[in-house]
Amino acid sequence: MNPCLREVEPMSDLFTELIQLRPGRGVLAANLVARIGPLLRARAGIDDSDGPREVSERLITYLESLAGTLPPDLALAFRVGLSLHPQAQFRFLDERMEWLAMQLDRDARTARRRFDEAARLLELKSREADGAVSMASGSMASGSMTSGPAGLPAHQTEYLYRPQALAETSDIRIGFITGDIRRVKCADIWVNPENTRMEMARFEEHSVSAIIRYLGARRDETGQVVEDRIADALVQKVGRHGQVAPCTAIATDSGNLLGSNRVRSIVHVATVQGEPGAGYRQVHDIGHCVTKALDAAERLAAAEPAHTTILFPILGAGVGGAEPTGTLRTLVGAALDHLLTVRGGIRTVLFLAYSTTDFIACRTVFEDNPQFLADFGQAHGHHH
Repeated sequence: MNPCLREVEPMSDLFTELIQLRPGRGVLAANLVARIGPLLRARAGIDDSDGPREVSERLITYLESLAGTLPPDLALAFRVGLSLHPQAQFRFLDERMEWLAMQLDRDARTARRRFDEAARLLELKSREADGAVSMASGSMASGSMTSGPAGLPAHQTEYLYRPQALAETSDIRIGFITGDIRRVKCADIWVNPENTRMEMARFEEHSVSAIIRYLGARRDETGQVVEDRIADALVQKVGRHGQVAPCTAIATDSGNLLGSNRVRSIVHVATVQGEPGAGYRQVHDIGHCVTKALDAAERLAAAEPAHTTILFPILGAGVGGAEPTGTLRTLVGAALDHLLTVRGGIRTVLFLAYSTTDFIACRTVFEDNPQFLADFGQAHGHHH
């Protein structure tokens, strides 16, 4: 089993509080007041002096406002799950999920999954509204990230899919994981999007490259870097003034990331080209970057079979303000082609859904796509 499924982080507040409202009769439960968490109480404007009727009215008004921000299928799942939908106010959650499954023309497991996705998306939206994630520059994977450690999402959920073209017995999976890369502890290989000069970002920058460089470095007790392990290894591979072709992929060791995040290797791939001062631009064939990175990963897996899972940021997302769904389709298509044709040591390919935009893009590309079957055999979104 992929260790991601055992190592996900604890759920964050809003997600937890929404899940706590769901059992039994949802918002119609007799003990509703006791089940409302502090975050929902504050957001809904519930005061300690409010009576049960006022509490219920304020909460339902707030929850309906949340539902209005969701895509239609998730809004329906959210309202049904909490007994907000007038046609689905059944006594038991299982009955509501069965009703929802009929409306969606899906099974009950998919219906329940839709509610979880709705709660997850609302959690991401909440953090962005609180300033934990900046959407102004697209996703973290585009090289810009504004959340400091205090603003990290406190949970991670993995969504895995089996390619339809593979047999049911195949252990090959593709999918996405939510949250911050600094919390990921299930991928043996991380992909680092770099420029054609293979110069890693400065430690103080907010980018995937900077995070990998810092976490991979040896640091003293004050956090100061005393050995720049990954950047030094990359320089050794390409030379201090080296230049590589677009889409070139170079593997290095992971430095201190092995101990902190269980990362065995880093694959650096040239996803942007240009010169400092003149600006960088995304390489033309971003899908080829995925192919080259996976080729490098297969060489690692051949040398050391423990390399089985690879994590990609959404390469190129947010460039020029672009919405990432089209880019992600290209990336996923390239990864799927590799998995179907190479059949090597890489068994799981994950993409990082850091922001609301990333999450919606991943849902759009993976959910209800006939090429992918949701892997209900794995523990999606289970937590400690």
